Amino acid sequence: NLTFSSNICYCVCKSMSNSNTAFIRYVFLDIIGYSKLTIEVQAFIVEALNKVVQAALKGNKVQKKGRVLIPVGDGIGIALLNAARKYDSHIRLSLSILRHLEEYNQQADEKNKFQMRIGVHQNTDILITDINEMPNVAGTGINVTARIMGLADGNQILVSRGVYDE
Repeated sequence: NLTFSSNICYCVCKSMSNSNTAFIRYVFLDIIGYSKLTIEVQAFIVEALNKVVQAALKGNKVQKKGRVLIPVGDGIGIALLNAARKYDSHIRLSLSILRHLEEYNQQADEKNKFQMRIGVHQNTDILITDINEMPNVAGTGINVTARIMGLADGNQILVSRGVYDE
């Protein structure tokens, strides 16, 4: 048992020594009332959410190499990795997402319309490779962004104090 614990400690320490940090601008969003929907409507709305976010990313010229997308069931975490981007790139992206959602909702059947809440934050965090061997992020920033998002109302963008001050 002691040997096992030592190996775990060694692996964690070794892994952390090879990690990179980056200044990351975060946008987290999720669908309001998702769990109350039927499975069929949930599937349709997640597909619509993906299209809304992809359109906003494309419209804001967010390149694949400059972002990490983290699907979280009824939402998406977006990490913008290029610190040289404009100071408000995460806010512009959030506004674009809401505009694309509004366009979608204007054309959608009533049962397929939805609202989302958005949280925006920024922090220096760790770039990692996740369990699926995909790029990901870890650290305080991603956790704070999720909490900020959880406080937002439908179709509202809530920003952290640091984002507001900047």
